Amino acid sequence: MKAEFKIGDKVSLMDENFNGVVKAINKDCVVVTIEDGFDMEVNLSQLVPFQELDFSMGDITRIKLEKNDNAKPKKASKTPKKKTYIEFDLHIDKLHPNWKTLDKSNYLNYQLSAAQGKLDFAIKKRIPHFVFIHGVGEGVLKQELHTILGRYDFLVFEDAPYYKYGLGATLVSYKL
Repeated sequence: MKAEFKIGDKVSLMDENFNGVVKAINKDCVVVTIEDGFDMEVNLSQLVPFQELDFSMGDITRIKLEKNDNAKPKKASKTPKKKTYIEFDLHIDKLHPNWKTLDKSNYLNYQLSAAQGKLDFAIKKRIPHFVFIHGVGEGVLKQELHTILGRYDFLVFEDAPYYKYGLGATLVSYKL
């Protein structure tokens, strides 16, 4: 029971409480715009068409079992399994549609205000892992972002995966 998706399809994540719309498809990865407007890159195998979540738990378990029964045995992989992160891009051109009209001295304050709002959203929605993309630059935004994150004793943060973000992003999750 392999679902075929196309751009614009409404989908749900099997193991998360998110619904969204398919924005882009790249081999086994799909970019989904979730209900609150944020983009999330997920593995194709984690998605189901939106209406399938209306089944009972027994039906969902049966669907998962059927999916596993039809799956080809996987070869052992030396690459770690990719985690799914919601990304919050703090680049000024991604935050403000008329960013060129802003006074450059206000960029940092605007970015930090946006970061706080996105952090509040992630905590409220209990998003398990999320990434702030701050870029490399001179490191001022990263340092100020880390100061904000350090105020929350239930959060941990570190550099996001280098292979995907370089040194320009911070991964945030909850302490276990």
